[in-house]
Amino acid sequence: MTSPQGRYLFASLKRGVYGIEAEAEGYQRAFQDQIALNPPQKVSVDLSLAKTNTRVKQTPPSGEGADILSQEAAFSDAPKFKQSGIESSVDPGGYSTPGRTETTNRLLQAAAQLKAESARSGTDAADKSKTAQKKNLAALELNLRQVLRRNPNTFEANHSLGEFYIQQGKLALAIPYMERAQQIQPSHYVNSFDLALAYIGIQDLSKARNQIQQMLQRKETAELHNLLAEVEETAGNYLVAAQEYQRAAHLDPSEKNLFDWGNQLLLHQAYESAAQVLSRALELYPRSAKLLIGLGISHYSRGYYDDAVKVLCRAVDLQPNDPRPYYFVGKMFNVSETLSEDVTRRLAHFVRLYPQNALANYYYALSLWKGKRGEDSQGDLNQIESLLKKAILLDPGMAEGHFQLGVFYSNQQKIAEAIQQYEMAIKLQPDFANAHYRLGQAYQRTGRKAQAQKHLETYQRLHSAGRPEDKQVIFTVNEIPR
Repeated sequence: MTSPQGRYLFASLKRGVYGIEAEAEGYQRAFQDQIALNPPQKVSVDLSLAKTNTRVKQTPPSGEGADILSQEAAFSDAPKFKQSGIESSVDPGGYSTPGRTETTNRLLQAAAQLKAESARSGTDAADKSKTAQKKNLAALELNLRQVLRRNPNTFEANHSLGEFYIQQGKLALAIPYMERAQQIQPSHYVNSFDLALAYIGIQDLSKARNQIQQMLQRKETAELHNLLAEVEETAGNYLVAAQEYQRAAHLDPSEKNLFDWGNQLLLHQAYESAAQVLSRALELYPRSAKLLIGLGISHYSRGYYDDAVKVLCRAVDLQPNDPRPYYFVGKMFNVSETLSEDVTRRLAHFVRLYPQNALANYYYALSLWKGKRGEDSQGDLNQIESLLKKAILLDPGMAEGHFQLGVFYSNQQKIAEAIQQYEMAIKLQPDFANAHYRLGQAYQRTGRKAQAQKHLETYQRLHSAGRPEDKQVIFTVNEIPR
C-alpha cells in the first residue's frame, strides 16, 4: 500500500533484478521490469497509471517514454509535492538522496496503512474510522517527534516529520523541519523541492524564489524553471515568468511545459506569440485537448473565429465526456455563421451528457436561439425558454442567465416577466450595465419613467467606465469551472 501521496518504499531488498506492478481502482495497471538492484545501491522508480477509459497514447518528443492523456486532462497544472519511491543515491537532477532509518521507514509505512485501512472500513463505519484515523495519526506524529528528540541532528528525523506535516497540509509546521533537514543535507532534491513548494503554499514568494534559484545553481532542470516561472507569475513579474516558462520548454518540450508557456502568453494577451508556441506544440502532441483549447483561444482573440470554432470542436471531439472543452465551445455560439450547426450539435451532446449542468443548458439555449443569425428560430422557442429556465434553476446565482431570459421574454412582448428577470440579474450583479439598460427600456414601455431614467443613467455611468460585458469577450484557459 502506498501513502495517500503515492509514496512507497521497499526496505532491505536483496541483490537481484526486480519488477514492480502498480494498480488502483479505475486505473490501468502499470508495470516496469528489469530493475537491477545491487545493495547498498538504492533505486528510484516512478510509475504513472492511466485511467481505464484512456484511449489515446502519445509519445513525447524526448523519446524517453509515453505520456497518457486521460479523459480528465487538466488544463491548469498545479505544482505537486515530490513523491519519492524506491530512493536512489543520485536522482536525475544530480542530488544525493540518503536513505531513511529503519524506524522511520516503519512509521511512514504505518501512515500508508492507515489510509488503506480507512478505505476498507466501509461507509457504515465512516465516523468510527475517522475517529480511529485521527488517533492513529496523532500517535504517528508523537512517534515521529520522539524519533526527532532522540536524533535532533539527523536528516532523516527532521525530513520525515516535515513530510508528515506536508501530507497533513500543515505547511507552516512542516517548514522548520524541512529547513533543518536541508541544512544537514543540502543536496537532497526531494526535501529541497518540497520546501520550495511549501514556501509557495504559504505565499512566501521571496523564500520560494531563493530556494529554487539555489537549486538551479546546483543543477539546471526544466522542472525548476517551470516552478520558478509560477513564482514570478504570482509575484507579478510577467516578463521574467515568460522567460522561465520558455527556458523550461526549451530544456524539456513536454506537453505540460509547452502548454504552460503558451498559456502564460495568452494570459498577457501576446496572442500571436501564443499561437506560434501552441501550433508548434500541437505538431508534437496533435491529440492534446488542452493545447487545442489554447490555440482556439489565440485564434478567437485575434478575430479568426472560424478557425477558433474548428479547433475547439476538435478539442471536444478528443474528450467527448470531459465537460471542460464544452465551456469554450459554448462561448462560440454566435461567432461563426458557417459553423453554428457544428457548435449546436456539440452543445446538444453536452446537455445529454450533463443534464444537470447549468452552463450546458445555458450555452445550448443560446446556440439554438442566437447561433443562426438572420434565420427564423420560432420553432425552438419552447425549448429555448425551457433550457434557460432550467439553467437558472440549477444555478440561481447566474446573473447572465436571468438577463438572457429577460431578453427572451422582452422579444416575446412579455414585459412583466422580462422586468422580473432583469431585476434579478441586477440584484445578483449590480454593475451589470446591459441589464440596467434593458430594464430602463422595459420601465419606459410600462410608463415608469422615473425608474427608467434611474437605470438608464446607471447604464451610462457603467458603460463609460467600461464594464466587462460591454467589451469584446476575452477569456483564458484558467477560467474553466472546477
